[in-house]
Amino acid sequence: MTYVFLTIGWVIYYSLHTLLADLQVKKFVYTKVPTLKDWYRLIYNLLALSGLILLIYFSFLQETLLWEFQTWHWIPVLVFGIPGLVIMGKSAKTFDLPEFFGLIKSTAMDKGASEEGLIQSGLYAYVRHPLYIGTILFVLSIVFLFPLVSLGIFFVSMLIYLPIGIHFEEKKLIREYGHTYKAYQKRVKRLIPGVY
Repeated sequence: MTYVFLTIGWVIYYSLHTLLADLQVKKFVYTKVPTLKDWYRLIYNLLALSGLILLIYFSFLQETLLWEFQTWHWIPVLVFGIPGLVIMGKSAKTFDLPEFFGLIKSTAMDKGASEEGLIQSGLYAYVRHPLYIGTILFVLSIVFLFPLVSLGIFFVSMLIYLPIGIHFEEKKLIREYGHTYKAYQKRVKRLIPGVY
């Protein structure tokens, strides 16, 4: 039963993540509560971080293993985890991080937190969402390190959610960058270079 609740928790988490990032939801909130406009991104990130920490905490309280950890499991931990962290770090460097986290005021309600506008260089020349690739690799390494059923649920739910989240994120990017983003979509794959 606990795993059902964890699964529901991840569904709610990802749904709220997408809903609260939607431009229409932001406009509605800004209209109803104008004072939140300067704080929306910070509140959004704090809610996302709190939910993530809470769900991962409950995941670590579970004891059922997918498999017994063995010494050779350090290989996938290193093979997936280190590149995952490197990719996440390189991807994050392209953002104006204080703006991304909501610590400074965003330049416009519908803009992302990039200092350069639409980034198509570096890792973004190979895939449109390198931060997600890094996250997938890193979380996979965590599942090998701590092979809990609950973390397996986290990983699988993330894989199921990502195409949905990408769909909504890209709708927002098309509104923001128009034909430039559509041309970028045709040229560069979502997550796996040359494949998907």
